[in-house]
Amino acid sequence: MKRVTEQYRIAVYFFIFSLGLIISFVFVDITFFSGQLEKTIMQNASTKIKEREKFFSRYFDTPRNILNSTRQSEYFNKYLDSPTVYKTELNDIFLTMVSINTQIMQFRYIDADGKEKIRIDRKSLGLKANIVKDEFLQNKSNRYYFKDSKTKELDKVWFSNIDLNIERGQIIKPYIPTLRAMLPIKKNGKFSGVLIINYFMSDAIRKLFQTPLYDMILLNDRGFPLVHYNKKYNWSFYQKTKYSISNDPLFDWKKIALNDFVINDDFVSKKLNLDTPEKLILILQLKKSYLLKSQKEKLYEYTIVSSIIMILSFFMSYIFSKYLRGLQFIIDDTKKSNKYLEKKVDAKTKELQDLNENLEKKVEDEIRKNKEKEEQLFAQAKLAAMGDMIGNIAHQWRQPLSMISTNASGIKIKYEFGQLDVSELPKEMDIIVEKTKYLSNTIDTFRNFLIERKEYKEIVLQENINMAVGIVSSSLQDNFIELKNDTHLLPSIKLHTISAELCEVIINIINNAKDILLEKNISDAWIKIGILQFSNKVTITIEDNAGGIPKSIFARIFEPYFTTKHKSQGTGLGLHMSYKIITESLHGKLYVKNTSNGAKFFIELPFE
Repeated sequence: MKRVTEQYRIAVYFFIFSLGLIISFVFVDITFFSGQLEKTIMQNASTKIKEREKFFSRYFDTPRNILNSTRQSEYFNKYLDSPTVYKTELNDIFLTMVSINTQIMQFRYIDADGKEKIRIDRKSLGLKANIVKDEFLQNKSNRYYFKDSKTKELDKVWFSNIDLNIERGQIIKPYIPTLRAMLPIKKNGKFSGVLIINYFMSDAIRKLFQTPLYDMILLNDRGFPLVHYNKKYNWSFYQKTKYSISNDPLFDWKKIALNDFVINDDFVSKKLNLDTPEKLILILQLKKSYLLKSQKEKLYEYTIVSSIIMILSFFMSYIFSKYLRGLQFIIDDTKKSNKYLEKKVDAKTKELQDLNENLEKKVEDEIRKNKEKEEQLFAQAKLAAMGDMIGNIAHQWRQPLSMISTNASGIKIKYEFGQLDVSELPKEMDIIVEKTKYLSNTIDTFRNFLIERKEYKEIVLQENINMAVGIVSSSLQDNFIELKNDTHLLPSIKLHTISAELCEVIINIINNAKDILLEKNISDAWIKIGILQFSNKVTITIEDNAGGIPKSIFARIFEPYFTTKHKSQGTGLGLHMSYKIITESLHGKLYVKNTSNGAKFFIELPFE
């Protein structure tokens, strides 16, 4: 009976102790960590909103580039001089432009009197574009965009507000968000009509709002939403009951309207730097559905942890009470306890003997495992490098392939309409051959990099650096990062090394610098490559202007699997593999310092 009472007492103690642990856990979590994830997400919202602005502005670049290219084209200028002679050719060029660019709703030329002369229509996104017959062309002289074009700077693109598509005074449903891009034409110093593109913006807005963590609102500077995360408020200024965030207590409209950038705990807003007459404002706030999900997960976490603690407390109370009873038996019987201890000592002695006998085998096994892990690291790094190579090939090939496609399409169109001038054919073919040779040279560059055998040979250091730069240059240009390479200013430096491995290290460091420049959204981003030559060594320097490496992680950047990137963007192997290649394979040194601009890597190689 006494033992049973003691067992219950121990169970009660453990139960009270577990309740204390549960209460302490919940209190600490709520006091110090509740809302931490939400705060972090809102802190990142300022970066996200700038990224969204940059993405959205690209949809303005496309119609601007098309209008400028059309204005500068030879056939358009010939058409302005002889409209009847070149009408068919210009119709075909307009149709080709609209067919290639599926976001174009309408492309037309209106003359100085406001009459449509050429018009290509696409009824809805995804449908085929068609040339509008002359009898259906309209007089647009009374439309605001034509009147405004007369007052705008000639031969310069201007934009309308993003608005809904309206036909005969009625809004088309379902809603079709539309942007007009207009280029007033100057001929002999006077207004000579206007080129106009009506651009579908549904896809741009849909992609703008694709983010899992934030609710977004795109509104004009009067406070009326164009697009709202709550769809009933979309295009509210067209509805009978007009909703404006200026009347919404959830938002500080006065502050939003007066400031270009507003950041607080509830939302982030930014006035977008776009060329529309009416300024657009983008607002981000944490998704309510995400908050609700987070709260449910937190409640589930509390339930699971509490259940585990309670189960462990009951289990430990049982084990502990059983242990006390066993200990009492041992104290009561000295001989039994001595035998128990002897058995324990014998068992431990045997374990030590077995450990000594198997120690050598275990050491060999650990060495083998470490070697296998090292091989896995190199394999993963190679896979990552191959991924980067494929990305770089795509960047290198995009522009020449586009040029080849454009020339070939142009020749085909001219041929089909009987306008092919045979004398121009060699020039067009030369362009295609030139771009084909460029593609072939690109293949050779990547092939030489990938299949070069791992052997020491004499190389010209500047050529090796130029090969690495050539592989990544297109990727840097596409991301508006300037590469400063002054190594060609020095006399040629020859040294014995493994060319492919040195090239791989240079690419890894440049790519790492590119990623951090993009992550920090650095304006006027650049990467600089230099060479320092001494009597017994040569040092390659690679510097960026991303602000440097934080002190908290400075000592860890060459560790395997250490990365500050999201797991979908980085493996943490690039710098580690680069360090091993330089120190173990090339017998050099790799280190980094922070400068006033950013991080500066030093690749130090022996030089004789």
